[in-house]
Amino acid sequence: MSEASSLVLSGFALRTESKLIRYPNRYEDPRGQVMWKTVWDIVAEVSSDGRAHAHTHLCANAAIPVQGRTPVQSNISS
Repeated sequence: MSEASSLVLSGFALRTESKLIRYPNRYEDPRGQVMWKTVWDIVAEVSSDGRAHAHTHLCANAAIPVQGRTPVQSNISS
């Protein structure tokens, strides 16, 4: 990874690390907690509204309006 970044970024090598995480554990980074809380709050809001559920596949280019937020455009194809 370091070598690849050096080639792409004109000699600048990115730092990397690797960790083995086995099921049922998962990688968690405290820097992403705010973002994931926001994502799950939106999922809960949409799910409680009855318009979509976390386990449902969305139709191609379906816009899902969430009250008080900008609609999300999906590019998931069936």
